Amino acid sequence: MNSRGNGSALQIRDVSKTFTDAKGRLVHALKDVTLEIAHGEFIVLLGPSGCGKTTLLRSIAGFEEIDSGTISLGQMRLDQMAANRRPVNTVFQSYALFPHMSVEENVSFGLECEGLPRSEIKVRVAEMLDLVHLTELADRKPNQMSGGQQQRAALARALAKKPQVLLLDEPLAALDLKLRRAMQTELKRIHRATGTTFLFVTHDQNEAMALGDRIAVFSQGQLRQCGTPAEVYENPADEFVASFIGESTSFTGLVMDGILKFEELTFPIPRYELSSVSVAQIVVRPEAFSFETGEYKCGEVTIEETTYSGDSIEVIATLRSGKQIKIQSPVEILSALKVGSRHDLYVDPLRVRILHGAVADME
Repeated sequence: MNSRGNGSALQIRDVSKTFTDAKGRLVHALKDVTLEIAHGEFIVLLGPSGCGKTTLLRSIAGFEEIDSGTISLGQMRLDQMAANRRPVNTVFQSYALFPHMSVEENVSFGLECEGLPRSEIKVRVAEMLDLVHLTELADRKPNQMSGGQQQRAALARALAKKPQVLLLDEPLAALDLKLRRAMQTELKRIHRATGTTFLFVTHDQNEAMALGDRIAVFSQGQLRQCGTPAEVYENPADEFVASFIGESTSFTGLVMDGILKFEELTFPIPRYELSSVSVAQIVVRPEAFSFETGEYKCGEVTIEETTYSGDSIEVIATLRSGKQIKIQSPVEILSALKVGSRHDLYVDPLRVRILHGAVADME
């Protein structure tokens, strides 16, 4: 049923959008955004509030008119079509269910508006309620259901019209953590079952990592990087992506003969391809550091704080200058990491990452 990967379903090319704020200033909500999405992909648009991700979603839906660029679905120019004619549907954070209607009536409403035969509506509604596991709750009103059940009802209503692209605008934001994780699993199951292209907006990095086939990271109206969760995490395009996706510490220093020096620390640069003397910026994830021997010893640090998190310890250590470094360590050595004590710090050379565009030759 899933047609994932069969060509490009949605093409967003050089899309820009500006607004005028309350003080009359021009705000660039989107700046020359280009993104191609394949049939059946689950794409997550990730970024902080005001970064442009929701504006892009609303532009695809037809709720916003773009200033320039094109939005196409196959051979159709969506940006030239009225919102109600676009073969897309949206699931909102507020669910937007009709409170006076039952679940079954909510799901069937859009199909009735299309004038489909009653027999076809009945079959399709039954299929959707079965898909989201709400068949036994078909007669309930929204106020008689939990948040997760309401969310599944909203999904069923949106999918009942068989959209080519389903747009999801932070649909899990109102749920508690346990229910949110359960709904993430449900979303992945529904996505696999339908083969529909999903475009999901969130500001939660963990949610993005859990859901997305690919993650498109936005900042200040620009698409900073798009890739699989592993690509974005392991090889961030810039410091913003490195800091927004997971934890990291960045270092900028002089590189000589494959070694970057930052204050009292030294780092081997993997796959050394720089000129003999360069300035580079690197990022190192907490799990790439260690207090145990076996990797490259990069220097010494002072323990400032430790936080027990079950299967590991989150450590904040400092250099003599006061710069903080984030380290993830096994719980077995918790007793040795006393606040104020100094420890040798080791790093995995293969997990030191040079930021793209962060290298400049020295004259």
